[in-house]
Amino acid sequence: MSFEIKLLGAEKSIAWTDAKTRDAILSYRYEVLASGAVVVHCTKTTADKDGYAVDRNDVVTIYGPATWEQVSGDGGHL
Repeated sequence: MSFEIKLLGAEKSIAWTDAKTRDAILSYRYEVLASGAVVVHCTKTTADKDGYAVDRNDVVTIYGPATWEQVSGDGGHL
C-alpha cells in the first residue's frame, strides 16, 4: 500500500510506500487523530532465529494539524 501527505506550502507531497528489503518487509499506515494530527506508523516484519515472523510497530513521524492539508492513497484507517 502507499499514500501521500501534502504539506502546507510544499510543492511536492511526501510519499510512503510499502517496501521489501533483504531482511524485512516494511508496511506503512497513517492515522488521523481527533486533534487533526497525522501519525505515520511502520510495521517491520522480520524472521526470528527459528524462522517465525516477528512484527515491530513504530511511529515514524507525526505531522501537526497546522502542517498538512491532504492525505491520499490506501494506507490509512488503523
